[in-house]
Amino acid sequence: MNVSSMNPASMARSVLLLTLGFGMLHCTDLNAGELGLSIRLPHGQDVMRSGDEMVVVKFSNTGKEDVRILKSFRPFVVFFLFSIVAADGTPVNVRGGGKVSFREDSMKYLDLGCGEFFGLSVSLTDLLQIPLKTGVYSLSVTYSNQYGNGCFKGRIKSNVLQLRVKE
Repeated sequence: MNVSSMNPASMARSVLLLTLGFGMLHCTDLNAGELGLSIRLPHGQDVMRSGDEMVVVKFSNTGKEDVRILKSFRPFVVFFLFSIVAADGTPVNVRGGGKVSFREDSMKYLDLGCGEFFGLSVSLTDLLQIPLKTGVYSLSVTYSNQYGNGCFKGRIKSNVLQLRVKE
């Protein structure tokens, strides 16, 4: 296309589209930080006792810029959804879902610098309708947040952890 033969309206549209396209590319290249989520058993084990189902959930900033997260995790089932699947493919029922109302002045935030992390211990026993039976399971968690200002909003999924449950 010859730019000198374009009328002013076409030229303006082309410049606008080019600018918008560059802005979208520019925004994705300059990510405001990357938030990672992982789970593990305490002390790096892969064995858990039935009735004592504890896991550690860890947020990690894997990007080059600070990431801000809402530092509120109660009620836990509003923000975290666990997926537990037995070795034979049978899903385990886990409590989850809900909504919470925050007063604007009650929200607290946590800023994670590059390479920093924040972890919390979680009792799956409180989320399970019945204790896990002896066996092998796959476990993952999804964090979802729609609350707060100037913080991470969205959904991230953790790694899948293979674990053994024994009596």
